[in-house]
Amino acid sequence: MISVDGLSEILDKIKPWIEIIAYPAAVAVILPHFFLFDWFALAATIITTILHELGHLLFANIIVRFMLGASGLINILFSPYVFIGALAGTIGYTLPFALLALYYLSKEDCLAAGAYLSLLSISINHMAWYCGGAINEKLPLPQLGQTGSYHDWYVMLSYLYILWAANYIAGIFQFIAYFTATSALILGSAYLITKDTNRSIRIGAAGGIIIAPIITLLRMI
Repeated sequence: MISVDGLSEILDKIKPWIEIIAYPAAVAVILPHFFLFDWFALAATIITTILHELGHLLFANIIVRFMLGASGLINILFSPYVFIGALAGTIGYTLPFALLALYYLSKEDCLAAGAYLSLLSISINHMAWYCGGAINEKLPLPQLGQTGSYHDWYVMLSYLYILWAANYIAGIFQFIAYFTATSALILGSAYLITKDTNRSIRIGAAGGIIIAPIITLLRMI
């Protein structure tokens, strides 16, 4: 069993590598198809995809299969259990990065916090693309517990009876991805310049609020 101090030590050891990968990947969210940054985005996507699938593994196979598997309802396509299993992937690659960003903000390490916000932006950017493909069921899951192969967002949006809004929801996710990526980049840059944690957080948030709508509008043109 890894202790809290041991986990903190591991996180601090991998932190420089996360920073090297994550910040250029955040640029790729804002400026897609830029050759150099795309390689960093690919590396970040591998990290986020692993956590996404671990989310399915932990929630769908442990909680759904073992804890709820005795119930015949698990075989109903849009039962709450299947919804949870589909949602687990999204939780798997968003919640850890959000918590790690908050953890490093609490330690006043804005560079690390910005790096994990950058990875969060990669995950949200993927959510936008994935959600946008829900109607056509592009990119199905290999296996979702005992339910077979289904598309995460097709399952979730159908369960909520809002599959028709997939493209609108994807647009919201895309905006959030731009905001998160921009805020992360500005947060890290502001901290390098000012060495002031609180000021850097304010500058990062303000920068995201101002720039994210501009990026969104430019993408719509």
